[in-house]
Amino acid sequence: MRVPVYKPLIENSDIEAVSSILEEAWLGQGKYVKDFENEISKFINNSNRKVVAVSTGTSAAHLGLLAAGIGPGDEVILSSLNFVGVAQSITATGAKPVFCDVDNDNLTLNLDECQKLVNKRTKAIITLDYGGNQCDLDKFLQLGIDKNIRIIHDAAHSFGWTYKDKPTGSFGDMCFFSFDPVKNFTAIDAGVVVTSNPEEEKWLIEARTVGQSLDMGTYGKNVKMEFKQIEHIGYRYHLSNVHAVLGMNQLKKFDRISNSRMETSTRYNEAFEEIDDVQPIGKSYEGIIPFIYVVRVKNEKREKLRAFLSEQGIETHVHW
Repeated sequence: MRVPVYKPLIENSDIEAVSSILEEAWLGQGKYVKDFENEISKFINNSNRKVVAVSTGTSAAHLGLLAAGIGPGDEVILSSLNFVGVAQSITATGAKPVFCDVDNDNLTLNLDECQKLVNKRTKAIITLDYGGNQCDLDKFLQLGIDKNIRIIHDAAHSFGWTYKDKPTGSFGDMCFFSFDPVKNFTAIDAGVVVTSNPEEEKWLIEARTVGQSLDMGTYGKNVKMEFKQIEHIGYRYHLSNVHAVLGMNQLKKFDRISNSRMETSTRYNEAFEEIDDVQPIGKSYEGIIPFIYVVRVKNEKREKLRAFLSEQGIETHVHW
């Protein structure tokens, strides 16, 4: 028996939910995608925030950047410790990714180092929550106001978290989530962009479906969309009903998934207290639901530890 890094909680209710969509045979984007967006909105709990679901977290980053007006000649600052898809999303807009060092203690974007990189070409900063640690978002939002820079919150790790008693995604500038098989819940694969700007919401809805102008007669319904005028650039980034209905069913047991992750991570922290060479990154899980459990291994012993754990049937990954 091998212990995987993470295995999604797929139960009979999930299989039945997906099977019902297969039997209904409206597999593409339809009413269940809109229902999924509404369920995410309930978690965010701010009626002024607009939620647009897309196919992946990376497509959410790409469309979010485009909606924010990022393009050729611009620079976007991001954490040097990051998923490559975020940097690729920046280059896909024609902009230049500028990597910034992270804080040594919590591995989130270092504010002081970030300020040094800001120049007249800087149009956005992507902040990242990582491995059970939150970036100090208020300070970055203030920096964005001071420098007239968009602050885009990469919350791929942090759906369901709270920041100063506010749900992640409920405040600030733009935010995006990811719901792939290892995240805090899974929709097989999905992403969400959150914005407070209705014009950006409309653009995102159109851009996820090849840029077709929004048809309110079919939007959010299991009805074939009439082919409309192409108003602007777009992509095949829409979410399917299959993914959406699985995501909604997973949300019904989100508390159970969350509690399991927090309890397990706390137990690991306690177990590692007596081991000097293994340092857990996350220290407390109040308001935080870790989607991965990250440790820093000192004295160049990482690969030795990974080999030992593999011999015991325990999988590990380098992230990243």
